[in-house]
Parts: sequence; C-alpha cells; structure tokens
Amino acid sequence: MARGIRFDVSKGEINANGAVYRLNRNASGASATDDDALLEYVSWKLYTDFPICGFLCTPNALAYGGNVNRRPEFLNNISKLLNRPDLVREWEADTQAYIVKFGLPLGKYEAPNDRERVGSILLQAAYDYIFNGGPVCDVYSFLPPHIRVEPNEILTIYTAEEYREYIS
Repeated sequence: MARGIRFDVSKGEINANGAVYRLNRNASGASATDDDALLEYVSWKLYTDFPICGFLCTPNALAYGGNVNRRPEFLNNISKLLNRPDLVREWEADTQAYIVKFGLPLGKYEAPNDRERVGSILLQAAYDYIFNGGPVCDVYSFLPPHIRVEPNEILTIYTAEEYREYIS
C-alpha cells in the first residue's frame, strides 16, 4: 500500500483513504457516463489497455500527448480519480522520463505486422530521411499483452535530455 492506496485487481477494487472504488472488469474505456467516467477509464486501463505501445517511427517521441514524457498516463488517471494531484507532483519531482528503443521480430507485433504494410512504412521512412532529414509523422506500434521486451531486445535507453540531443 502506497500513500494510502491499495489495488486489489483480483477482487476488482481500489481502496484509498477509507473509500472503496469498485472496478469494472468489462470496461471499454469509451462506455463511461459523466458520473463514473474516471473510474471506468481506470478500470479499462487495468483490465484491457495494457499492451506495450510505441513508435515504429516518429519525429519526436516526447511530443506524444498526455504528458507521458513527465509521468505515466495511468498515474494521472489515478490522481484524477482519487483527487490526489500530489501523486503526480511527487512523481514529477522525484523521477525522470526515459525513452526505451527496442527491436523485435515482426511476428511479435500486434500492429503493424504484415510485411507489405511494414515495407510501405519503411519506404516512406527512407524517403523522409532522404528528403526531410527524418520521420515527418508518427507510426505507432503495438505489442500484444503476452509479449515482453527482453533485455537483449533493448537497443538503447535515453534520458529525455539525451533523446532531445539525439533527434536534434
């Protein structure tokens, strides 16, 4: 239990400072009403939205929305649900962002995962490097929930500052 918060995913609840929040195992993330939108979204994050997401190519991974370059998106969701902005402030004060560059065989990806699509993306990326000095748009990649990135598949780990220098 950290900071008065306990997750019991198997029971489907969050206990925070004496309050119990019932999680919805069937949350879709988009089916929430105004009254329970935050809890529905947190439920969806815990039970459904957990694959590793990344970029096949991007002009700047730090520009991705949701301020994920400052703290995990899920921490922000919990902070809002529990009305605990201190969780985000403490995280941002005590930690720093990292960009993990990894390489996996095409068959491990959920998307993009067909050779024709990836070939088209690679041709576009080559064109962008030749004529624009690098990627001009984001191409997302998704790993299925059961796939892990093993240590030997990690190519580089950058701090945010190192990454900014790398892309400049």
